[in-house]
Amino acid sequence: MSKELAKDSDLSLTAAKPFTPPDTPKGCERGKVFVGKVKKCHPYHRGSAGIEYEAPSHDEILNGDWWLVEKWEAIDSIVLKYCTPTGYVSEFYDKDGILRDQTFLDKNLRPIQDLENWANKGWHRNGKKWSRQKNVIPDNGENLDYLKDYIEATGGKLTVDEVFDEQERLTWERYFRVKDGEFFDVRESHHLRVPYWQTNNMISYSFDGIDCAPENEPCYYAAKDGVVQVARYRVKRGSNSVYHRTDGPAIIDKNAPKCRQERYFLEGVEYTKAAWEKNVRQLQSGRA
Repeated sequence: MSKELAKDSDLSLTAAKPFTPPDTPKGCERGKVFVGKVKKCHPYHRGSAGIEYEAPSHDEILNGDWWLVEKWEAIDSIVLKYCTPTGYVSEFYDKDGILRDQTFLDKNLRPIQDLENWANKGWHRNGKKWSRQKNVIPDNGENLDYLKDYIEATGGKLTVDEVFDEQERLTWERYFRVKDGEFFDVRESHHLRVPYWQTNNMISYSFDGIDCAPENEPCYYAAKDGVVQVARYRVKRGSNSVYHRTDGPAIIDKNAPKCRQERYFLEGVEYTKAAWEKNVRQLQSGRA
């Protein structure tokens, strides 16, 4: 760093003051926040006014420190942007100064791609967490081996999206799982019953959007009062999704006529239960 830049940086540091954000709900992660001199004012225009503040560059900011670089105020909201050693953080507050959203960005102002840390967090007005997301898949979707390896090494499941009600009970989630080397994208919603919650429905896809799951696991089910009403077992074969199950019916539908509530398939072909059982025995003996 040149002497001129060092001098400018020292001036900014000298003029810096601690800054206290309007609201810090539970689960809000922040560093030690500073604010420097006003750099530029943006008068009220198209519903908002803004202030830019002087701040060191990313490389000059100490680990654990955040610097306020922008503040925008509108009639019904406040937006703050901080500069950190690794990028930026944007915070959105409602008209009452309650923090509703916090987004972590890289140095190019894109949501961070991080397997362990949330890229975005949201809160209800009562301060309870509302949502959080991770951004872990490259935009081009290429080369997921690193993601598969990480998921397998950490228990086979990586939660990337969660939504909570105002009592902070989980109502919806999205997670990636890996089994037998295959990658699955799963979404679940939850039926809430005080004092506990239980799964209401689930759907599972391959990475390229085909509905499927590991063999003998449902790729879709819906439950009512804790009892499964509909379930479908499909596996991926090439670029297709086919009904297949070797330990029970591949289609369960409690709302269908009684004779059609349980249907049996192998590799996409439907059989009577007796024929299915015979084929399963032959299949299993051939594997032995």
